[in-house]
Amino acid sequence: MGNIRRTFAGDMEKVIKVIIYEDNRDLREGMTFLIQATSELQLLGSFGDCLRIKEQISSLQPNVVLMDIDLPGITGIEATAVVKALAPQTQVMMLTVFDDEEKNFPGDSKWCKWLLAKAYAAF
Repeated sequence: MGNIRRTFAGDMEKVIKVIIYEDNRDLREGMTFLIQATSELQLLGSFGDCLRIKEQISSLQPNVVLMDIDLPGITGIEATAVVKALAPQTQVMMLTVFDDEEKNFPGDSKWCKWLLAKAYAAF
């Protein structure tokens, strides 16, 4: 999975290519910062919606997609089906604020192996 990158010491390491789909700008920027600060990860793109997902997945070819479930326009669940149709080897991690399992995975959840709950602090 991923590209091979040579470290400063000359060692080989795998690089995991990541795309983010998250409509919350602050959360998207936070995830972007964390991914860019991790040498084993390469951020290919960070998007607030999935309107151009076919083009993005086909051209960028990520190893992992971080996908918000509740996106404007095309939902994360619908977009995940598109990702798996175009790039079946790509792993998808769903992001959600919902506690309700039916809201998270209505019907068939065969395309997604991971669910990450987003926690927000009230100030």
